[in-house]
Amino acid sequence: MTAFSLNSIIPGKGGELVKAMFLTNEKEKLIRFTAVTFIERLTDLCVLSVILFLGACLTQNFYWQLLSVGALVFFGGLILSMDYAKTVPLIGSELSSLENLIPALRTNTKYLLAGIGSSFTIWVINIIIINLLLASTLCEVSIIDTFANWPKAILAGIIPVSLSGFGTRDASFAYFLGESLTNTRIFAATFLYTLFMYWYLSLLSFSILLIKGAFNLRAK
Repeated sequence: MTAFSLNSIIPGKGGELVKAMFLTNEKEKLIRFTAVTFIERLTDLCVLSVILFLGACLTQNFYWQLLSVGALVFFGGLILSMDYAKTVPLIGSELSSLENLIPALRTNTKYLLAGIGSSFTIWVINIIIINLLLASTLCEVSIIDTFANWPKAILAGIIPVSLSGFGTRDASFAYFLGESLTNTRIFAATFLYTLFMYWYLSLLSFSILLIKGAFNLRAK
């Protein structure tokens, strides 16, 4: 909930990267939880790269097929690099608690696969949501075009230049669709997406945290 709240005020999805701070106060666990959060984000990016590849195959776009495979290798490589965190100059000793993280993932494969499967399912639902919002604003965009281009916009929205990716994601999606940046229907649909998928969740999270805080005060 705290991460959702922070996403509304930190560029990109920065709230996801600092949520480990709210999970523990112990230094060693904080490093490990931060690494797990990092892996979670990279796993999401790997899944998006796979979806982007499938979309590129559907639209027979060889350039994006190569780019998505390259992205998958890059993000997957970053996950595997956690095994060598302790060799980082100056701070390697501080990261020694990460040396068993990748072996742990290999040992608990069923949970890793369940996490990857859940991520894939959520992103497919995400694509269906934006396609329905496009239909609601009378935008004639096929599900295949949405499938091929929305992951690109999501990846662009993660770049930390705007709050919740608002504006960056919208303009990128219109560009990748080959639409004019003055197409108000496209921007209406993407605005609704930001409203429901980011700002509404942030407002709900803030409300729950405030209620929780009020109950804690009363308990004291």
